[in-house]
Amino acid sequence: MEIKTEILTKLSPKIQKAIKLIESSAKAKQVIFLRYHNDCDGYTAAVALDTLIHKKISENHFKERDTFYFYRRQPCQAPFYSFEDSTRDINYIYDSMVTRNKEPLMVLVDNGSSEQDLEGLRRLKTYGFRIIVIDHHPPSELVDDVVDIHINPWHVKKDPLLSAGTLAAHIAFLGMQQKHEEFYNFLAAISSISDKAEGEEYRAVFEKVKNKYSYDELKLIGDVVDYESQRSGYIESWVLIKELLTNQGGKREEIIKTSSNNRKYKQEQSLKTSLKYADTKIDNDKVVTWLDIGSTSFRGDYPSMRVIIGSLHREIEAKNKDKEVITFAYSSEMITLRANDKSKFDSNKIIKNLKESFPYAKIDGGGHPHAASIRFISASRDEIIQAIKKLI
Repeated sequence: MEIKTEILTKLSPKIQKAIKLIESSAKAKQVIFLRYHNDCDGYTAAVALDTLIHKKISENHFKERDTFYFYRRQPCQAPFYSFEDSTRDINYIYDSMVTRNKEPLMVLVDNGSSEQDLEGLRRLKTYGFRIIVIDHHPPSELVDDVVDIHINPWHVKKDPLLSAGTLAAHIAFLGMQQKHEEFYNFLAAISSISDKAEGEEYRAVFEKVKNKYSYDELKLIGDVVDYESQRSGYIESWVLIKELLTNQGGKREEIIKTSSNNRKYKQEQSLKTSLKYADTKIDNDKVVTWLDIGSTSFRGDYPSMRVIIGSLHREIEAKNKDKEVITFAYSSEMITLRANDKSKFDSNKIIKNLKESFPYAKIDGGGHPHAASIRFISASRDEIIQAIKKLI
């Protein structure tokens, strides 16, 4: 992770401040929380930061069991820090038989920067939490007024191709006195490929790992991480995913082999279904596809809505390389979308327009300009879809 880019250089002051806050919280024996999105990018970021946080806590506590008491790690099922997440974390501090200090530190990674996060973040502040957000999604200015440190590449440049896993691996590398560079490069490469964030930082780390791991090998590990995290549902899958990313127990290949047949079968079956029922229209150089995912997949089954639309979008894009490609998948209460680099489509502008046009539809959502989700009440679905069709 010894790489220098414009983004990482300009974020350096905030990164150093975050490392110092983690160190000071550990020294003061404050509880440290690590929360992350329940996907490959979130898990790679969490595994990287876990090495740093665990080390700092171990250095400042006398008993190994203290790590259990003073460190909490858990994924967020939603792509934001929710009301329920904050309730669970506040309860851990204040509704416990174990005496804990009352200025805990929350480290949020791969979420935390949007307006959807604000309610949960404000509740943490009410109970004295200090908050570090490490994210790569388009940020809300309101978040900066709530959190202590907000590390986000969007503060440096628009639409940065930098994954949260790469950002977290860089922070952990610096916090660990620049040790274990190969491991952090490996995590950064996997997260970048998995999250389709193959920018300047990715190219730098891939150059350092390509002699040991091919692109396809890194992608495969990322795919299996996503498979494990989704199939486990609300059960924490840290043990299996950490083994996939560290191979400390030598079980990585066995885990990949065990999941391989079922994962491939479900992905192939899902793509066949999507192609069968997708409604694709080509207008000059624009290809727009709509898929009713609510009637073509099982709720809670693998692959997820995110994986299904990603697979369908890539398939259509491969057949229309010179065209603008936009793909939508919708259920009764949600639309997930993807757009290629040739598209001028901006999901956040679309969401803002929909909120203004349909104030009664309880519209919420967000994400990247070319990859996002929109939520609404089911009664408004048809008019929301028609409105999007007119907007594009």
